[in-house]
Amino acid sequence: MLATAMFFFNGRGLWAQAAVDGQAHTATSIAAPPASGGLGLVGAGLAFGLAALGAGIAVASVGAAALGVLSEKPQMLGQAFMFVALGEGIVIFGFVMAFMIMNS
Repeated sequence: MLATAMFFFNGRGLWAQAAVDGQAHTATSIAAPPASGGLGLVGAGLAFGLAALGAGIAVASVGAAALGVLSEKPQMLGQAFMFVALGEGIVIFGFVMAFMIMNS
């Protein structure tokens, strides 16, 4: 018995198509996201994308400086780690904002 399944997201919901022994079976919409305009999705993408870009720039500069400090003073590991973690925390805020925009 050969069974394959494909899941598609077309913007209006998730639907599945399965093939069992060569016969296709299609399921109806499993979950529909809230109806939102196209500009809301663009805003959510911009919120996440720009936050990720800013975090990448921050981690690049802070990470290089942290490695330089650690080569001279290894006891500064905790403080250097905190600065790198603060740079990466920006992505989490962008992710939360994107979900808030998509759900409004």
